[in-house]
Amino acid sequence: MHVQVHGMLHLLGFDHEISEEAGAKMEEEEGILLESLKWKGKGLIQSAYDAETNRNHHMENSDGNLLC
Repeated sequence: MHVQVHGMLHLLGFDHEISEEAGAKMEEEEGILLESLKWKGKGLIQSAYDAETNRNHHMENSDGNLLC
């Protein structure tokens, strides 16, 4: 469901890639819509931010050791 909400916001003219401000506004709108639909998970934008943060914290060097 969150992909449909995210896509609908793009069709309505929202674009999180334009600027941080535009991203924050789209994330806010996405959250409002998902909450009104009783969605229990995160929105697509927040999930992407979390995945990037987790990936950066768990990068490995060439020896296979974690770099944190």
